[in-house]
Amino acid sequence: VGRLRDNKTIINGKTYNIPQHGFAKDMNFELVEEQILPLIFCLLLMASFNQIDFQNKAILFVGKISLYIYLSHGFFFKLFNSIYTFSSIQILLLVSTCSILVSAGIYLIKTKIKKSYAKMSKETQELMKDKYESIMKVLL
Repeated sequence: VGRLRDNKTIINGKTYNIPQHGFAKDMNFELVEEQILPLIFCLLLMASFNQIDFQNKAILFVGKISLYIYLSHGFFFKLFNSIYTFSSIQILLLVSTCSILVSAGIYLIKTKIKKSYAKMSKETQELMKDKYESIMKVLL
């Protein structure tokens, strides 16, 4: 649960005002040392013995779509919170799942468009340049 400096961020040269948001901003958090510290110890131990591959394809893919996840989670939270009365865990799982699926879809569409554009001849690319750039701006 973080806050941006001056509640602003810059994406592709454009400044956006993003105040602290999401369902977790109003929650009280308790640190449960008896549960957290053993978990951290096990993760560090596994990492020290190279049991965790930090170059995992799934982790790298989530890194590629993290901006889309960030931008879409607020929409899904408001949508599901206004329709259903779920517990916090159910909302978290539903919002996370939908955000990841939609983000992955956007990323895959953007990747396919980029590959198709790269395969075009230089003349066709020049003709399609404006449309290509406008589509890429919409998809970030």
